[in-house]
Amino acid sequence: MRQLSNNSSMTLRRHLNTFKCAFVWGFFSVLTTSLLNPAFGQTIDLNSTENAALQIVERIHRQHDRSSWSPIVDIWNESEIQLAFKTQYIDSIVTRGFLNLHQTGHSNSVTAYEKRIMVENLISGIQLPAGEPSDTIRPKYAFLGFSKQVEGFFPQYAPYGDIIAVFRSERVKQRTTYTPFDSFGVIRNGDARTLRDRPGRRDQLRAGAYIEAQIWGPLMVSDVNYFLVNCFTDRGEYPRVTQEAIRKLVRTNIPVFECNRKRAAEHGWNALLPGHRY
Repeated sequence: MRQLSNNSSMTLRRHLNTFKCAFVWGFFSVLTTSLLNPAFGQTIDLNSTENAALQIVERIHRQHDRSSWSPIVDIWNESEIQLAFKTQYIDSIVTRGFLNLHQTGHSNSVTAYEKRIMVENLISGIQLPAGEPSDTIRPKYAFLGFSKQVEGFFPQYAPYGDIIAVFRSERVKQRTTYTPFDSFGVIRNGDARTLRDRPGRRDQLRAGAYIEAQIWGPLMVSDVNYFLVNCFTDRGEYPRVTQEAIRKLVRTNIPVFECNRKRAAEHGWNALLPGHRY
């Protein structure tokens, strides 16, 4: 009887070990395509990259956005999302969309892959796994321009790029976060907020730095409202864009404008505004 009991116990242990291995393998298989969203207690489907981006930004909105009755700026309604890129990337952007460091292996800013992952995980509050589809979900970096003056802030400038893509608000604002400084610096969870944030005090925007925008999820040419070329700020002119590059942009059927110096001067601040259309 003792021998039978031992055999039964060994058989039972083998079955339990097999079950545990299968459970662990299944758990990690699911983990590569979904994550538990700690804000809602529900999973984020990483295979639906745009929906995953929306969920991440909604989480940040619920946890960190402020709600002043008298905000110093209406970020949602008074801002445009603008991204500077170099002429040499036009062909790639037209065919593949706007890609980030994880997708291309290079950046117009600092290339430090591991630190960038750490920063983006702090912004999102979620540990996104390495590789696809997380790389598509991770942000593409832009900046905010404003329809009225916000003292102490300015659009980004060369060498990030010589062409400005201005995005369609209805396509990208819902999945965009911002930091009132370069997020590659010192950042903590909670420093990033969404465009629905309503800051009530000027010091909450940390005067003196441009406002960086992080656009989560896939970002395609179809998300662009118009392109701006031959722009300038008080930090100097962007490099002049060649006629060949302008023709490539025009062939996308998205409006291409020369930056309007007169209108920008009349506004009295660093505005990137459309003028002559090509």
